[in-house]
Amino acid sequence: MTNPNLVNALKSYANNPTSVVEGALLVSNIIDPDSDSQWCRKQLQEIAAGMASDSGAAGLVTALGELGFTGASEYYQSANSNLQHVLRERKGIPISLAAMVIGVAEQLGLQAHGVNFPGHFIVAVDKVLIDPFTMTLVDETESHRWLRKQGFDPKTAFSVATPQLFVVRMLNNLTGLARASDNLPRALELADYKLAVTPERLPIYLERAELWIAVGVNDMARRDLESALELVTDANSRRSIEQRLGDLEDTPTRLH
Repeated sequence: MTNPNLVNALKSYANNPTSVVEGALLVSNIIDPDSDSQWCRKQLQEIAAGMASDSGAAGLVTALGELGFTGASEYYQSANSNLQHVLRERKGIPISLAAMVIGVAEQLGLQAHGVNFPGHFIVAVDKVLIDPFTMTLVDETESHRWLRKQGFDPKTAFSVATPQLFVVRMLNNLTGLARASDNLPRALELADYKLAVTPERLPIYLERAELWIAVGVNDMARRDLESALELVTDANSRRSIEQRLGDLEDTPTRLH
C-alpha cells in the first residue's frame, strides 16, 4: 500500500531535487520503512573522514575498493537498491553504489554526479569517470569505442543524471523486480511514487494503466488512460490511447 507520507516527501523532493543521497534515502524507505536515514548520513561522513582530503577521484575509488565496496553477486534483489544495505554489506547495483560514491565524494568536497551511460550507470568525480560496480576508473577511449560499436552517439551517452532522474531510475529498477515476480500490486505502488517525483507523467500513466488492466481493474485503467490523453501531443500516440480506451469500454472490471 502506498505510504502517503512518502508520497508527500517525494513531492517535496521534486520541488528541490538537489541531493542524490537524500533521493536515494527516500527510495530506501520505500524498500524498507525501518531504514535509518540518519545512520546512513553518518556512515557517509565516517567513510569520508577516513580518507585523505586530497584523495581525488583515483584515491576515492581506491579507498572504497579497499573498504570492500563492490557489485553484488546476487544482483536481482530489492535490498541492493537500499542505501543502508549497501553501506552495511558494502555491495549493491551500479546506481545504488553510485549514490554512495557521490555521497562520500561530496563529503570530501569533490564535484560528483551520476552519468546516464547506456546500459550501465557510472559516476563522474571531478570529471573523472568511475564504474561504481567494479570500483574502477573508466577508460574513456574504450568507452567511446564500445559506444560506436553498439550504435550509440558518444556525444549524448555521457549525459548528467539529475538527482530526480536518479530516483526515477531506482524506482524503475524496483518496478522491474516487482513485475518479474508477478507482484503487480507492488508495481502499482511504485508507479504512484514515480508520479510523485517525476514531471514526465505520461509514461507513468500508461504504465499504470496496463498494470490496472493486468489485475482486472479496468475503471482505474480508464482513468489513467484519460489522464494520459490529456498530456499526449503526438497524433499516433493519441490514436493508440483512444483505441485502448475503446477496447476497455466493453470489458467489465473483475471482482476480487
